[in-house]
Amino acid sequence: MMSQFITLLITFALCGFIVTFFVKGRSIFTLKFLVSLSIFILVVAGIAFGAVYQSLRSRNAYYDVIHLIDASDDFDLMIEESEEGNYLVDRNTTKEVSFFSHYDLDESFELNSYPVYLKEYSDYYVLILSFDNEKEFLYDRFLIGDYELSTSDKLYVIEKSTGYVFDTREYDLISYEIDLNSFQYTSEAFFFNIYLPFENEIGFIYYWNITEDYYIESPRMNYYSNILMSGEGEFLHYHTEQDPSSIVSFKVVDDYFYLIDTYDRVYSGTFYQDEYGLDFISNEFLSDEPFALEGFIRISDEGIYYLDQDLNIKKLNINSGLGIFVKEIASKDEFFTTSLEE
Repeated sequence: MMSQFITLLITFALCGFIVTFFVKGRSIFTLKFLVSLSIFILVVAGIAFGAVYQSLRSRNAYYDVIHLIDASDDFDLMIEESEEGNYLVDRNTTKEVSFFSHYDLDESFELNSYPVYLKEYSDYYVLILSFDNEKEFLYDRFLIGDYELSTSDKLYVIEKSTGYVFDTREYDLISYEIDLNSFQYTSEAFFFNIYLPFENEIGFIYYWNITEDYYIESPRMNYYSNILMSGEGEFLHYHTEQDPSSIVSFKVVDDYFYLIDTYDRVYSGTFYQDEYGLDFISNEFLSDEPFALEGFIRISDEGIYYLDQDLNIKKLNINSGLGIFVKEIASKDEFFTTSLEE
């Protein structure tokens, strides 16, 4: 509507200018011809302008920056499917959710894309918006597109307690894929698997970290993301196209984690929150334990446990690498079912 009004206004203004400019000293026939020609040109130009305006408006839809949703205090989100276009609904009120940007928290705006994926993880939702209302994710893999293109799908994290919406775009991850089934959430962060293009093995582990003092007016100040790191500031495992290695398994519980890769390395450790995101403490002590390499490792909120060659369950001291005896079992099959209480 706005583009049509602007087009009409420009057309009348230019017609008036041309008529005024050419009317003096011209014959009636010449004047009629010039006016007709001018109107034709301006109408065509107006139509072209309207089309360009709509195209730019559609392309700029990607830049509808979302920072907040408006729903009930204890909202329960769901996707309402529709042939005209899916939309996000709060089950508690059965009303469509409103979206806001921190640039204008007083006025909501209508999205030009559609919610096509929604999953709940404890205190958060993972939401994907797409311009394809019937978008499906083959093998539950989300392709991270070039976010400068309006057609790219977008993945957001929504915090339940506040309604804050976190934009997870990362320039360095363009063309990579997120395994939507791999999210592991702790009170500190989301961890998930990343695949390189055209590969089926886990390339590396990535995380999003949202701090408690998040401030909506500065959305990137207290939101951090990176590849899983070691205590020395190096990537624990970072697979490249020239590197044939991959991650065999990764597990995180509370503040503890372990990672096994195809180089027969077992990384284990913990992490904590500081003012710049997450700090990691890790080691490779379990790489010398054959059963640990096979995956006989358990994590609880008390620490990391493993099975040694003598079928003893031990608790790993992360700082010293020593194993503290917990109990002996009769076979490997008992490891995952035996109580870890000492």
